[in-house]
Amino acid sequence: MRPELPVLFAAVLWGLYWMPLRWLEALGLADTAAGALMHASAAVLVVPVLVAIRGRLAVDPVGYAVVGGLIGIAFGCYSAAVSLTTIINAVLLFYLTPLWILLIETVFLGHRLSGLRLATVAVGLAGLVVVLGGDGRGLPWPGNAGDWLGLLSGLAWGVAAVVIHHHRRHLAVAPTTGVSLVAAGVAAVSVHLVLGGAVLGGGALSPVAAAWAADPWRLVAIIALCLAMVGPAMHLSIGGTQHLAPVVLTLILMLEVAIGVGSAALFAGEAFGARQAIGTALVLLAALAEPLVDAVRRQRSDSNLERGD
Repeated sequence: MRPELPVLFAAVLWGLYWMPLRWLEALGLADTAAGALMHASAAVLVVPVLVAIRGRLAVDPVGYAVVGGLIGIAFGCYSAAVSLTTIINAVLLFYLTPLWILLIETVFLGHRLSGLRLATVAVGLAGLVVVLGGDGRGLPWPGNAGDWLGLLSGLAWGVAAVVIHHHRRHLAVAPTTGVSLVAAGVAAVSVHLVLGGAVLGGGALSPVAAAWAADPWRLVAIIALCLAMVGPAMHLSIGGTQHLAPVVLTLILMLEVAIGVGSAALFAGEAFGARQAIGTALVLLAALAEPLVDAVRRQRSDSNLERGD
């Protein structure tokens, strides 16, 4: 199986990630409480597994802690961003990630930039400018706490993707996923506790208790769906870093933009006009350009080998 395919599936899951969060909010888990409950539930389930495989973690405890912590911050902050700002803003600010990766690889790792990669990132960023800055506000500068959390989540994921890719021989996918899920729980709960007093106006556990009292079975069902989405999506995303360059991985994951923006327009009533359509198309073009060019090059190379050129 081509390594791009599991990442494409992960992009679909991340694109629909906002839906169970909104369902939790409908039960009374407003704003950051929804993401905190979802990721905390995953963390509680994963901790016993990590205890059971602690011998594998002992191979590189610092590496797992650093990478897992970065990924945990990324998705803990992202869940809060989805709740505190528009879905479109959260998704697109997260996908400034290719820019962070290019800066890290160029400044700290001494990588040279190809014309194709520069072009794909430029097109992707142009899409962000169209969507977030096309209403007369200028450049897509974060305008609220949710926007800033979306930006921070993308930066954390970009750093994590580079670290995993360059230390993939030392970090197995399954333990990295487990540590990341626990770290995401810690990050999401921390964000909730920091912002919860101002946003929710009550104790950290009161929204959960209210949702349980209102409809416990529906709450359990939604949490189960959340876990069925987040665990595989994170595992496939982390696995992609083992086989794909960080920028290529993130560009493929940018397909989440189309899925997230489209589903938000259809089911959440968020605006989707010409500006959103053009911006999303540009982001999709950036996501597909490099993988398609690589596929064409491989096909030509295989054809040349068959002909004996």
